[in-house]
Amino acid sequence: RIGAKGRAEIGLILRKSGEINWKLGIVLAMVLSPSEDGRKRLTDLVGYIEKEDLIGVWNLKPFLNGKDLMEVFGKLKRGPNCRKILDFEMEAMLNHPNKGKQEIEELLRAKYKQFL
Repeated sequence: RIGAKGRAEIGLILRKSGEINWKLGIVLAMVLSPSEDGRKRLTDLVGYIEKEDLIGVWNLKPFLNGKDLMEVFGKLKRGPNCRKILDFEMEAMLNHPNKGKQEIEELLRAKYKQFL
């Protein structure tokens, strides 16, 4: 069983892989898998991806873009801290798929108070 942390990790991998590459990776892994157990685990992974509605996650847009974040966090400037918050936002959206924009913004505000 894969928990909430797993959902975000798998979602981020799918986002980086893209629509075509993740499918290709699964097919290659199944072909190259030497054991029935390995193929079953891959089949389970695909089932999990479908069950968790992660198909299409590569098209998911953050609720708040960099410009929005700089408005919310008055002390935030473009650069690595902005990227860090954007990354956390996407992870939070994947971990909490039923939360809306306002709830995700509250999570960001709580974690990154130093930029308010």
